[in-house]
Amino acid sequence: MKRVAGKILLALFGLALALVLGEAAVRVFGLGPDIHGIRRGTIRLTPDPGLKYELLPNVQTPEGEVLVNEFGMRNRPIALEKPAGVRRVACLGDSIAFGMGARRETFSVQLERELNAAVEGGGKWEALNFGVPGYHIGQVAAMLAGRAARFAPDEVLYLYCLNDPQDTSKELEEILRADGMTAARRDYLGQVWEGARS
Repeated sequence: MKRVAGKILLALFGLALALVLGEAAVRVFGLGPDIHGIRRGTIRLTPDPGLKYELLPNVQTPEGEVLVNEFGMRNRPIALEKPAGVRRVACLGDSIAFGMGARRETFSVQLERELNAAVEGGGKWEALNFGVPGYHIGQVAAMLAGRAARFAPDEVLYLYCLNDPQDTSKELEEILRADGMTAARRDYLGQVWEGARS
């Protein structure tokens, strides 16, 4: 009986050790899935000191789950000028507004569908998704004042998240750590980032 219990304990210890080593390898070498949904080539640094980084315009992920239009919004192609008879709501925020983890049914897509279903008499709504993962409250304000205002929204909806007051960004750190970026370039971008923060 002791022999069987010892073998079972040894097998369990071996399994636990293999799982721990596997998890460590995945984390160290970045082999795991992109749990944040932001891939290299979908965000970039911007000279706008209020935003610091933005979605790359005209990008679609290989699976087609994320489509960024020509204005750098996770939205279908839209006109800058508001069509007659259309009301617009600007959805702003971080990954919540962006629709992190949602393939196509983002909050703004669902909101637009529900608003249009509720309208009687032929009115129309457009819900514009200005969400960018990792944005804090200052970046959201800069997005509203700069980019979103150009679309003349009738309503503004800010999807607040508890970490919005923090001035940190995993997404920006990922840009600065991007594969193939030289240490000198990374240091320069870090200095630009620190200068923009102060």
